[in-house]
Amino acid sequence: MSKKTRFRFFSLYFLSVSFTISFGFAQIPVDTSLTRLLDSVIVTASRMTGLEQQVPYALTVSDAFYMQTGQRQLSINEALQNIPGLVALNPDNFAQDLRVSIRGFGARAAFGIRGIKIMVDGLPESTPDGQAQVDNLDLGAFQQMEVIRGASSSLYGNAAGGVISFNSEALPLKPYVELGLTTGSFGLQRSQLKTGWQQGKLGGFLHVAHTQTKGYRSQSAMQSTLLYNRLEWKLSARTRLKLIYNYVFSPKADDPGALTRPEADNQRRAARERNVMFATGEAVEQGKVGAILTHQFSPYQRLQLKGFFLDRSFSNRLPFENGGIVQLRRAYAGGGATYYYQNQQNNYRIKAGIDIENQRDNRQRYQNLQGSRGVQTLYQIEGFSTTGLFVLQDIELSPILKVNLGTRYDFIGVRATDRFLSNGDASGNQSFRVFNPSLGVVYSFAPLVRIYANLSTSFETPALSELSANPQATGGFNPELTPQKAISYELGVKGLAHKKLSYTAALFYIRVQNELLPFELAAFPQRIFYNNAGASTRQGIETSLKYQFVPGVLLEGSYTFSRFVFDSFVADGQNYAGKLLPGIPQHMGHLGARYMHPNGSYMAVNARFNGRMFANNDNSLSDPGYQLVNLRAGWKKSWKNWVIEPFAGVNNLLNMKYTSNLRINAFGERFYEPGATINFYGGVRVRFF
Repeated sequence: MSKKTRFRFFSLYFLSVSFTISFGFAQIPVDTSLTRLLDSVIVTASRMTGLEQQVPYALTVSDAFYMQTGQRQLSINEALQNIPGLVALNPDNFAQDLRVSIRGFGARAAFGIRGIKIMVDGLPESTPDGQAQVDNLDLGAFQQMEVIRGASSSLYGNAAGGVISFNSEALPLKPYVELGLTTGSFGLQRSQLKTGWQQGKLGGFLHVAHTQTKGYRSQSAMQSTLLYNRLEWKLSARTRLKLIYNYVFSPKADDPGALTRPEADNQRRAARERNVMFATGEAVEQGKVGAILTHQFSPYQRLQLKGFFLDRSFSNRLPFENGGIVQLRRAYAGGGATYYYQNQQNNYRIKAGIDIENQRDNRQRYQNLQGSRGVQTLYQIEGFSTTGLFVLQDIELSPILKVNLGTRYDFIGVRATDRFLSNGDASGNQSFRVFNPSLGVVYSFAPLVRIYANLSTSFETPALSELSANPQATGGFNPELTPQKAISYELGVKGLAHKKLSYTAALFYIRVQNELLPFELAAFPQRIFYNNAGASTRQGIETSLKYQFVPGVLLEGSYTFSRFVFDSFVADGQNYAGKLLPGIPQHMGHLGARYMHPNGSYMAVNARFNGRMFANNDNSLSDPGYQLVNLRAGWKKSWKNWVIEPFAGVNNLLNMKYTSNLRINAFGERFYEPGATINFYGGVRVRFF
């Protein structure tokens, strides 16, 4: 079956199922209370604030139960397991950070997150070059997470794969202080302090957590202290100021490295010998301060101004000598303004704005003399600046038909100033101008059923760390890399059936040009380089269900099928056309059940399935995938002035041997980082009012 035939088949099948469901539920009497419940979740990740069911995107909203209730809160990976179309790898290697991909965007990352915009309380966590680390985010601080799956460049610029937006806890009606302690397998120790209050026009939220673990594998220990503080001040009846401060200090995050297949099968807990020899790992200290000022001119007009500054100090030891120690100092500042207007009939809304961001990295490399710093091998100043102008419009053509238009124009400048001149001057600069439109339509086929479609374009520039990875080892930028661009088509349905079952489904087709992929060289083992891999086609279907079985019992599930194929890609004399993109399973899914008793006790079980993933471009080697089952339970007991919550959990209940991270195209076939076997945790949280 050809690609076009296959896509037409999926389209016809999807349309027939959607319309069958729609006609079947169209005759159900409307319960207005259910309609309000269905549309009650307000989302902000789409920039044009709206109701979850009325935005033309594949969007998932997770509440505090996924992030806090009975969770150990060691990684944001714990909150991502139920998201269709999203793959999260590497939760156990804190030196490399969590790797997240949506519809394949971000799968190439050697560390951290690429191509997905991370937002926290309305401020960007991602840098303008499209990369993000989440080592400064703690689930204990957040009450809602929104995930947009699909092209989001018309909203945020360098966001080809989507958006993950976190909202911290709302200010409480009654002041409180919460203390928490968690302990678990592999030396896990975690302590937490949280407080919230309001008094007059001023209110605040503070969260502090200290976490340490020895890790499942040798040389995988981690220590981290995080602080998140938010203040809100009502300057007047129409003006509000929000101040945010975030700080992380992680002096230790060791890297055990990747193994070959025989090593991963027989010595799962061992670190790679070379990583031990060179004492690989990282240390991070980062502070971020931001402010958001909102003024409401009238119920129909609003102006918002924002600004922020981030300072990050990072050091890293890699398992090779020449340039194996990296020291980075990052200064990242930005701001913007948005103006919002809606007419009094509320059938037209517009939001226009500007985003200005500037990133400056001071990058230095030294010889790694078995863990000690040797002579300098690279010193350069890298910069990435962007100015984005955008206009979003929401038009209600009729009570059942809405159109969403987005346009964004980005001016991007990239530069490198080489200060290590003994091997020549590799300074240089590049500039890009990118225009990204989008069109979305939402049709209310029945009171509780909505069908949507969108067409959008996106782009993704190489990150500064990717551009500075020059295979010629001369510093400066890799002159061969260019941004990848994509055009995306999507058709979806969202609805509620029989008052108990909510469902979503999304069918997508994406064409990508200049696909960016990683590779390694024998001279620099575990140092990642990148090249453009021609064109690829991505198509798939994402589905999710939630069923309120009986009061207190919620069942949920999701399934994703995706097929991402190289259309044209020739490298080193080999043609990879027709091969599947590595690092992405074709099949993945999630099943979960939770029970909450009126007396405060609860229990939740979830199972995550990831299918086979190829490890290299020619698809000659792969990982078979895995099925992970996790269980957690607890009990919230309230008295007049305090609440106690003991909890416990078991991860990898079936004790499966699996790969938690796959290093794509790694040299020497060292693709595999084994995941932890069955492990336990328990703790208690006490809240005083």
